[in-house]
Amino acid sequence: MLFHNHLVNIAQILEEETAMAQIRIHVLHCGKIGVAPNLPASAQWRWPAKADARRLKNDARIWLPVSAYLVEHPKGLFLVDAGLPRTVSPTGIEDRAAQLRMFGRGWYTLVHSVVEPGQSIGEQRAARGIRPQDLDYVLFSHLDPDHIAGISEVRGAKRLLVAEEEYFWSCRVNLRYTSRRLWMDEPPERFWYRVNHIGPESRSYDLFGDDSVHLVHVAGHTEGMFATLIRNGDRYVLLNADGAAGPRSWAEGTVPGICENSVRAKKALDWIGEMSRDGACVASLCSHDPDVAPQTIEF
Repeated sequence: MLFHNHLVNIAQILEEETAMAQIRIHVLHCGKIGVAPNLPASAQWRWPAKADARRLKNDARIWLPVSAYLVEHPKGLFLVDAGLPRTVSPTGIEDRAAQLRMFGRGWYTLVHSVVEPGQSIGEQRAARGIRPQDLDYVLFSHLDPDHIAGISEVRGAKRLLVAEEEYFWSCRVNLRYTSRRLWMDEPPERFWYRVNHIGPESRSYDLFGDDSVHLVHVAGHTEGMFATLIRNGDRYVLLNADGAAGPRSWAEGTVPGICENSVRAKKALDWIGEMSRDGACVASLCSHDPDVAPQTIEF
């Protein structure tokens, strides 16, 4: 019995030490996208005509950052999303031909892309002395090109993960606007959400099996998208992917302009808003929020 109690005490000490260890989240801007002003939060169903950028003049677009997150966690080093690669913008300015080659005409009607010098995930990774094999995970919140195109610059990471629902939907339903050739030759490994009490769908994936990082199913914008809930003790950071455009979205209840299912998107947005207003929330970040600058969050 004494030996058993001793083991329990050791386990408790280790758990407390893990909880007290600092977590660092580096917010990276890996390029930017030029879109129609109504796209981030037009609250329309599926494919709103107002989001089509073909008829817009260049100066009528709004330009939004493409965020990825490098996370230093006691259990490992991982990346959430990979942004845009250098090949989409070889000289650091907008390159129409390069975008059409990479993404196809369907995506280009919606989104124009630029990656300024030093901004690609490969360049930012290298600047920090990080090799792909140093990354324990690369987690893709969903398979839209502005979130997964940088996969070419993180190949070699120990594990690349995407939700099974997102993979299925992107391969069989959303064929026009996901550039499958970016990843189909060597697709990310798939994981299954587990039913629990977390998130708007009551489903998540516990990355380390210790409740410190949950990939929370937030369907709506796409079928299988997740938000990343990173906990340290009683505090947490929420990385919302495209579940919201920014704090104004959950303040006004306005879902993203492109939705596979606006009802589920609103449910996800309500959950994001509730979590973001919680006093335990250190930060609630959206992938394309122009008010969020590159920074490091420690908690």
